[in-house]
Amino acid sequence: MKRLYVLIIIILLSVIVISFYTCSTNSQYKTPLTPIVQYLPTPKFTSEAEIQFVNTIARNININEGIRMLRENLSIPDNGSTPLHNHVLFSVFNLTDEPVVFPDVRFGLKVFWYNASVHEWDIINLPPFQTVQEKTLPAHLSTYKADVDNWWLISEKHFVNIPHRELRIYIAGTGSISGKKYGAYMDIRLTPS
Repeated sequence: MKRLYVLIIIILLSVIVISFYTCSTNSQYKTPLTPIVQYLPTPKFTSEAEIQFVNTIARNININEGIRMLRENLSIPDNGSTPLHNHVLFSVFNLTDEPVVFPDVRFGLKVFWYNASVHEWDIINLPPFQTVQEKTLPAHLSTYKADVDNWWLISEKHFVNIPHRELRIYIAGTGSISGKKYGAYMDIRLTPS
C-alpha cells in the first residue's frame, strides 16, 4: 500500500513538472493575446519649462498630488488598419479625501506645448465639446470604475493639424468640501504624421 502512495505522488509530481515546462516554453504565454501600441518615450521638459508651467498655468494648484492621470494602453486593431499611435486614452484617479468636481466631462482638459523661443506654454485649441456638464470623481478613487466613467480619449484626428509633437495634457478640478484646487498632467510625444 505504501508503494502505491509513493507511485501516485511520483506520477502527480511528474505531471506538474511537465505541465509547468510546457506552459513556460510555449510562446503563446510570452506575448499578450492582443498586441498593444508602443508609444514613443515621454518627453522631458527643462526645469525652466516646469517652473514656467507652475507659475503661469498651475498657480496655487496642487499638481499630481490629489488627482492623478494614467495613460492607458490601446490595442492594435486586428482588422489590418493602422495602429492608433496618437490616440490618447487616459484614466483619472482621485486620491483625496473629498469628491473633486471638474468643469466638464473632459475633466477641464487643456493641451499645451512649450515654446522654448519665448519661454511660454502655449495652449493648443482642441475642437469644442458640446457638453459642459460638470463631472465629479468620488474620494479615494484609485481604479477605473465603469459607473463613474473616469477616463477620456483624445482622438488622433484632433492632433492632425498640430505641428508640435511634445505635448502636456493637463486637467484641473476643485475639492467639493475644501474648495482646494487640484491638477494633474502627463507629457506625451506624438508619432510624426
